[in-house]
This record gives sequence, structure tokens and C-alpha cells, in this order.
Amino acid sequence: MACGNRTLLRLLALTISFLIVVVIIVVVVTTPYLTTSGLYSTTQHAVFVTVTTVIATMLTMFITSQIQDLLLHQIDASFLP
Repeated sequence: MACGNRTLLRLLALTISFLIVVVIIVVVVTTPYLTTSGLYSTTQHAVFVTVTTVIATMLTMFITSQIQDLLLHQIDASFLP
């Protein structure tokens, strides 16, 4: 992979990480209302939790892979001239 693409992916991972922190802070500070008509039904709740979990897992895998790539690059750079 080209160096420019690596840098772009690392910046994307960093940006996503900061956005996740901002979302967590907003949820903690405010009271988010998920619907205007009240609580979710059991099915809606299950779908919401499932989709949120899948998205969080995908973002975690992406950010972790970028951190691993960065660490491997650092190790390679220390052993190779």
C-alpha cells in the first residue's frame, strides 16, 4: 500500500476516534431522545442494539488494524536501515 494511503487511513482512524469521543460526551451531557412517540418496542430495541454493536465492532476493527499497522511500521523502521 502506498505511503499516502497509509497516512490517509491513519488520519481517518484518528478522526473516527475523536468523533466517537465527542458522541460519548454528548450522550453523557445531554438526554438523547430516540423517538418522539416514546420508548422503542422490543423489536426496535433489538434492531437498534444489533446495528449499534455491528457498527461499533467494525469501527473498532478498523482503528485496531491501523494501530497495529503503525506499530509494525515502527518496529520495521527500527530494524531496517
